[in-house]
Amino acid sequence: MRPVKVNGRSIVVARLADGSYRTVANTCPHEAARMSDGKVERMWHGDEVGEHRRNGWCVIVSPWHNFEFDLDTEKSACEPERMRLKTYRVVLDGEVAVYV
Repeated sequence: MRPVKVNGRSIVVARLADGSYRTVANTCPHEAARMSDGKVERMWHGDEVGEHRRNGWCVIVSPWHNFEFDLDTEKSACEPERMRLKTYRVVLDGEVAVYV
């Protein structure tokens, strides 16, 4: 992940394991932590104790309180209707282009 400024906005550009890119606001909506100090992880879930299955999506994790946000939908994993992290459109054309 790398923090960058685009049109005066602080955003984070993250490259996922599959080579795709996601961009999000660099400020956590929970308590304003810098998301660039956090990490990107695959989201896992399970129906039983000890069971772990990947559900196919990635989250960015806030460094202060471990709030997780889906990198595709903007939604918080624990409070999807209340907490959202702004995402931006990314286009690859020889280099990364971010639309804000």
